[in-house]
Amino acid sequence: MKYSVSPVVRVAVTAKNAQDLPKLIEGLKKLNHSDPILQCNISETGEQILGCTGELHSEIVLNDLRGYCKGIEIIVSHPIVNYKETVTAKSAHQVLTKSANNHNRMYAVAEPLAEDLIKEIEKGDFEYFKTQKESAKKLVTEYGWDKDESMRIWAFGPEHTGANILVNCTKGLQYMDEVQDSMATSFQTFTQSGVLCGEALKGVRINLEDALLHTDSTHRRPNQMEPMARRLYSACQLVA
Repeated sequence: MKYSVSPVVRVAVTAKNAQDLPKLIEGLKKLNHSDPILQCNISETGEQILGCTGELHSEIVLNDLRGYCKGIEIIVSHPIVNYKETVTAKSAHQVLTKSANNHNRMYAVAEPLAEDLIKEIEKGDFEYFKTQKESAKKLVTEYGWDKDESMRIWAFGPEHTGANILVNCTKGLQYMDEVQDSMATSFQTFTQSGVLCGEALKGVRINLEDALLHTDSTHRRPNQMEPMARRLYSACQLVA
Protein backbone atom coordinates (compact mmCIF):
# COMPACT_ATOMS: atom_id res chain seq x y z
CA MET A 1 0.00 0.00 0.00
CA LYS A 2 1.16 3.54 -0.77
CA TYR A 3 0.79 6.42 1.67
CA SER A 4 0.95 10.12 0.88
CA VAL A 5 3.02 10.84 4.00
CA SER A 6 6.62 9.87 4.67
CA PRO A 7 8.59 9.77 7.97
CA VAL A 8 10.26 13.10 8.72
CA VAL A 9 11.04 12.79 12.45
CA ARG A 10 13.48 10.23 13.79
CA VAL A 11 13.70 9.01 17.37
CA ALA A 12 16.42 6.70 18.70
CA VAL A 13 15.40 4.13 21.33
CA THR A 14 17.52 1.72 23.33
CA ALA A 15 17.11 -0.47 26.41
CA LYS A 16 18.71 0.88 29.60
CA ASN A 17 19.83 -2.64 30.52
CA ALA A 18 21.67 -4.54 27.80
CA GLN A 19 20.00 -7.84 28.75
CA ASP A 20 16.59 -6.34 27.85
CA LEU A 21 17.65 -5.65 24.24
CA PRO A 22 16.08 -8.87 22.77
CA LYS A 23 12.73 -7.94 24.37
CA LEU A 24 12.99 -4.43 22.93
CA ILE A 25 13.69 -5.79 19.42
CA GLU A 26 10.71 -8.14 19.74
CA GLY A 27 8.53 -5.18 20.73
CA LEU A 28 9.82 -3.18 17.74
CA LYS A 29 8.92 -6.03 15.39
CA LYS A 30 5.34 -6.03 16.71
CA LEU A 31 5.23 -2.24 16.42
CA ASN A 32 6.49 -2.38 12.84
CA HIS A 33 3.73 -4.83 11.89
CA SER A 34 0.99 -2.76 13.55
CA ASP A 35 1.99 0.62 12.03
CA PRO A 36 2.55 0.60 8.22
CA ILE A 37 3.82 4.20 8.11
CA LEU A 38 6.51 3.66 10.76
CA GLN A 39 10.06 2.90 9.61
CA CYS A 40 12.39 0.95 11.90
CA ASN A 41 16.11 0.54 11.25
CA ILE A 42 19.40 0.19 13.11
CA SER A 43 21.95 3.01 13.01
CA GLU A 44 25.73 2.59 12.78
CA THR A 45 25.92 3.17 16.54
CA GLY A 46 23.57 0.24 17.20
CA GLU A 47 20.60 2.38 18.21
CA GLN A 48 17.11 1.44 17.03
CA ILE A 49 15.81 4.36 14.92
CA LEU A 50 12.06 4.97 14.56
CA GLY A 51 10.97 7.10 11.59
CA CYS A 52 7.69 8.90 12.33
CA THR A 53 5.57 11.45 10.47
CA GLY A 54 5.67 13.99 13.30
CA GLU A 55 6.09 14.46 17.04
CA LEU A 56 2.50 13.40 17.78
CA HIS A 57 3.01 10.21 15.80
CA SER A 58 6.28 9.54 17.65
CA GLU A 59 4.50 9.95 21.03
CA ILE A 60 1.83 7.42 19.97
CA VAL A 61 4.47 5.01 18.69
CA LEU A 62 6.54 5.22 21.87
CA ASN A 63 3.43 4.70 24.01
CA ASP A 64 2.60 1.55 22.01
CA LEU A 65 6.21 0.37 22.29
CA ARG A 66 6.14 0.70 26.08
CA GLY A 67 2.95 -1.37 26.05
CA TYR A 68 4.67 -4.11 24.05
CA CYS A 69 7.79 -3.98 26.27
CA LYS A 70 6.33 -3.96 29.77
CA GLY A 71 8.92 -4.11 32.53
CA ILE A 72 11.69 -2.71 30.31
CA GLU A 73 13.17 0.73 30.87
CA ILE A 74 13.56 2.44 27.48
CA ILE A 75 15.84 5.41 26.81
CA VAL A 76 14.46 7.77 24.13
CA SER A 77 16.50 10.44 22.34
CA HIS A 78 15.22 13.90 21.38
CA PRO A 79 13.38 13.95 18.02
CA ILE A 80 15.62 14.57 15.00
CA VAL A 81 14.16 16.06 11.80
CA ASN A 82 15.19 14.44 8.49
CA TYR A 83 16.69 16.70 5.85
CA LYS A 84 17.11 16.09 2.14
CA GLU A 85 20.10 16.62 -0.13
CA THR A 86 19.77 17.91 -3.70
CA VAL A 87 21.53 19.78 -6.50
CA THR A 88 20.58 23.24 -7.72
CA ALA A 89 22.26 23.36 -11.16
CA LYS A 90 23.55 21.06 -13.86
CA SER A 91 27.11 19.77 -13.44
CA ALA A 92 29.63 22.19 -14.93
CA HIS A 93 31.42 19.30 -16.64
CA GLN A 94 31.26 15.54 -17.13
CA VAL A 95 32.49 13.36 -14.30
CA LEU A 96 34.65 10.31 -15.04
CA THR A 97 35.17 7.28 -12.80
CA LYS A 98 37.02 4.02 -13.40
CA SER A 99 36.41 0.55 -12.01
CA ALA A 100 38.95 -0.94 -9.60
CA ASN A 101 40.39 -3.16 -12.35
CA ASN A 102 40.76 -0.11 -14.67
CA HIS A 103 38.89 -1.91 -17.47
CA ASN A 104 35.66 0.13 -17.32
CA ARG A 105 34.94 3.86 -17.44
CA MET A 106 31.73 5.83 -16.97
CA TYR A 107 30.94 9.47 -17.70
CA ALA A 108 27.92 11.25 -16.19
CA VAL A 109 26.42 14.57 -15.08
CA ALA A 110 23.80 15.53 -12.50
CA GLU A 111 21.02 18.08 -12.82
CA PRO A 112 17.94 19.09 -10.79
CA LEU A 113 14.42 17.86 -11.55
CA ALA A 114 11.48 20.24 -12.01
CA GLU A 115 9.53 20.95 -8.80
CA ASP A 116 6.22 19.87 -10.33
CA LEU A 117 7.73 16.55 -11.43
CA ILE A 118 9.13 15.96 -7.93
CA LYS A 119 5.67 16.51 -6.40
CA GLU A 120 4.06 14.21 -8.94
CA ILE A 121 6.54 11.40 -8.23
CA GLU A 122 6.20 11.79 -4.44
CA LYS A 123 2.40 11.62 -4.67
CA GLY A 124 2.73 8.29 -6.48
CA ASP A 125 0.93 9.58 -9.59
CA PHE A 126 3.93 9.04 -11.88
CA GLU A 127 4.00 5.27 -12.46
CA TYR A 128 6.60 5.27 -15.21
CA PHE A 129 7.28 1.55 -15.56
CA LYS A 130 3.55 0.74 -15.76
CA THR A 131 2.69 3.45 -18.30
CA GLN A 132 6.01 4.06 -20.03
CA LYS A 133 4.72 5.57 -23.29
CA GLU A 134 2.27 7.94 -21.58
CA SER A 135 4.82 8.95 -18.94
CA ALA A 136 7.53 9.54 -21.55
CA LYS A 137 5.15 11.72 -23.58
CA LYS A 138 4.38 13.73 -20.45
CA LEU A 139 8.09 14.24 -19.74
CA VAL A 140 8.61 15.57 -23.26
CA THR A 141 5.54 17.85 -23.48
CA GLU A 142 5.36 19.15 -19.89
CA TYR A 143 8.95 19.02 -18.65
CA GLY A 144 11.00 19.50 -21.84
CA TRP A 145 12.84 16.19 -21.81
CA ASP A 146 14.49 14.74 -24.91
CA LYS A 147 12.21 12.17 -26.58
CA ASP A 148 14.81 9.35 -26.60
CA GLU A 149 15.95 10.02 -23.03
CA SER A 150 12.38 9.96 -21.74
CA MET A 151 12.14 6.31 -22.85
CA ARG A 152 15.44 5.29 -21.26
CA ILE A 153 14.93 5.80 -17.54
CA TRP A 154 16.75 3.05 -15.66
CA ALA A 155 15.67 3.69 -12.07
CA PHE A 156 13.87 5.85 -9.53
CA GLY A 157 15.30 6.06 -6.02
CA PRO A 158 15.42 5.56 -3.13
CA GLU A 159 13.28 2.41 -2.75
CA HIS A 160 12.45 2.49 -6.48
CA THR A 161 9.79 5.17 -5.91
CA GLY A 162 11.69 8.30 -4.78
CA ALA A 163 12.02 11.58 -6.68
CA ASN A 164 15.48 10.88 -8.11
CA ILE A 165 15.99 9.52 -11.62
CA LEU A 166 18.79 7.62 -13.35
CA VAL A 167 18.75 8.06 -17.14
CA ASN A 168 20.81 6.25 -19.77
CA CYS A 169 21.67 9.01 -22.25
CA THR A 170 24.32 7.00 -24.11
CA LYS A 171 23.83 6.08 -27.77
CA GLY A 172 25.05 3.07 -29.69
CA LEU A 173 27.17 1.60 -26.87
CA GLN A 174 27.58 -2.12 -26.36
CA TYR A 175 27.03 -3.95 -23.06
CA MET A 176 25.06 -1.13 -21.40
CA ASP A 177 22.03 -3.40 -20.89
CA GLU A 178 24.29 -5.91 -19.13
CA VAL A 179 25.43 -3.38 -16.50
CA GLN A 180 21.98 -1.81 -16.00
CA ASP A 181 21.17 -3.82 -12.86
CA SER A 182 24.49 -2.92 -11.21
CA MET A 183 24.08 0.77 -12.02
CA ALA A 184 20.48 0.80 -10.77
CA THR A 185 21.36 -1.05 -7.54
CA SER A 186 24.08 1.50 -6.74
CA PHE A 187 21.62 4.29 -7.49
CA GLN A 188 19.30 3.01 -4.72
CA THR A 189 22.18 3.02 -2.23
CA PHE A 190 23.36 6.47 -3.31
CA THR A 191 19.92 8.12 -3.12
CA GLN A 192 19.34 6.75 0.40
CA SER A 193 22.48 8.45 1.70
CA GLY A 194 23.93 11.44 -0.16
CA VAL A 195 27.56 12.46 -0.17
CA LEU A 196 27.13 15.75 1.73
CA CYS A 197 25.77 14.63 5.12
CA GLY A 198 24.35 11.13 4.67
CA GLU A 199 20.73 12.24 4.19
CA ALA A 200 18.38 10.96 1.47
CA LEU A 201 18.39 12.72 -1.90
CA LYS A 202 15.49 14.48 -3.57
CA GLY A 203 15.04 16.01 -7.03
CA VAL A 204 18.30 14.77 -8.59
CA ARG A 205 18.63 13.45 -12.13
CA ILE A 206 21.80 11.53 -13.07
CA ASN A 207 22.55 11.29 -16.80
CA LEU A 208 24.92 8.54 -17.95
CA GLU A 209 26.48 10.18 -21.02
CA ASP A 210 29.30 7.89 -22.13
CA ALA A 211 31.02 4.64 -21.19
CA LEU A 212 33.94 2.42 -22.06
CA LEU A 213 33.21 -1.17 -21.01
CA HIS A 214 35.42 -4.23 -21.28
CA THR A 215 34.36 -6.83 -23.86
CA ASP A 216 34.80 -9.69 -21.37
CA SER A 217 31.81 -9.94 -19.01
CA THR A 218 34.02 -11.21 -16.15
CA HIS A 219 35.49 -7.70 -15.94
CA ARG A 220 32.00 -6.11 -15.77
CA ARG A 221 30.64 -7.97 -12.77
CA PRO A 222 28.73 -6.15 -9.97
CA ASN A 223 31.81 -6.18 -7.70
CA GLN A 224 33.49 -3.89 -10.27
CA MET A 225 30.52 -1.86 -11.50
CA GLU A 226 28.64 -1.07 -8.28
CA PRO A 227 31.47 0.65 -6.31
CA MET A 228 32.39 2.58 -9.48
CA ALA A 229 28.77 3.69 -9.94
CA ARG A 230 28.50 4.93 -6.34
CA ARG A 231 31.66 7.00 -6.75
CA LEU A 232 30.34 8.34 -10.06
CA TYR A 233 27.00 9.47 -8.59
CA SER A 234 28.67 11.05 -5.55
CA ALA A 235 31.09 12.98 -7.73
CA CYS A 236 28.23 14.18 -9.97
CA GLN A 237 26.40 15.49 -6.90
CA LEU A 238 29.47 17.36 -5.65
CA VAL A 239 30.21 18.93 -9.06
CA ALA A 240 26.55 20.02 -9.39
